[in-house]
Amino acid sequence: MVTSSSGEPPADEQLLVQYLLGALSEEEAERLDELSIADDEFAWRLRAAENDLVDAHVGGELSGQTLERFETAYVASPQRRQKVEFAGALLAIENRLASADAQGAAARAAEAGEAAGRPSLRGPLARPYFQWALAAAAMAALVAAGYLFTENRRLREQMSQTQSARADLENRAEGFRTELEQERSIGAALRDELARLRESLPPVRVPPLRPFVLLPMRRSASQSETVSTPRGIGEVPFRLVLESDDYQQYEVSLRDPATGQVVWRSGRLAARTDGPARYVEAALPPALLKQQNYSLDLAGTRASGPAEYVTSYPFRVVLE
Repeated sequence: MVTSSSGEPPADEQLLVQYLLGALSEEEAERLDELSIADDEFAWRLRAAENDLVDAHVGGELSGQTLERFETAYVASPQRRQKVEFAGALLAIENRLASADAQGAAARAAEAGEAAGRPSLRGPLARPYFQWALAAAAMAALVAAGYLFTENRRLREQMSQTQSARADLENRAEGFRTELEQERSIGAALRDELARLRESLPPVRVPPLRPFVLLPMRRSASQSETVSTPRGIGEVPFRLVLESDDYQQYEVSLRDPATGQVVWRSGRLAARTDGPARYVEAALPPALLKQQNYSLDLAGTRASGPAEYVTSYPFRVVLE
């Protein structure tokens, strides 16, 4: 494992080691996941850092939290455990080769020290041992090359599958965007056509209502008059029948019985005649009327003096 002058791994390699040990945040881990697939150079560096990490473990160089996370998080994958076992077996072969080299050197030194002509069994016995060591080294190299070839092919297949899946998702997203744009275009065309049709149609004229005739409130009356107002009407006319015409002019106000508040007031009105009956007529804006009970209050004024309350005309509104 490469180290800096202070004995610690470089910052980039520390990040890779934390990523391999599962010590990064979820967001950072996802970023490196994507980078390991999309960037060949980063993938090569990651494999190199992983090999160094595994070699450090089998060589007994890890300790503390790094060793703990390696033995819990890293080797949780069967494939990674196999890699660690392979590295351990390869290290054992290297140790045996180093031991064989040391024994061979000792044998050669002993053989050189023996007297000329005196038979020595070390030389003939040593040659087969060295041949076996060379064969073991060659076998280890073949196994390592095979493992690297298989791992490289697996990574390339995984990268190809990921790129294919990403291309498929991008194609589907592009298809969805195209469909959405088409639907928006169709919707805009339909709205324009609807607006054109509305402009071409003649306005709907609601015929004016006949005045609703209201009688003064009496103590014996138990029900109020029902007023049905269709939608789109321009105004709602009322004819308030007078019990006696004692005033020169009248005023009509609309009161909401639920709150007791006056919500509308007319100007000065003169009494009219319809046969023997006398009445005051007023028209209310339909926007003021909700489906509930109301009361029209009538006040009269003489030549001098303030307006005087005369009577009330209760009614109930029903919207059509």
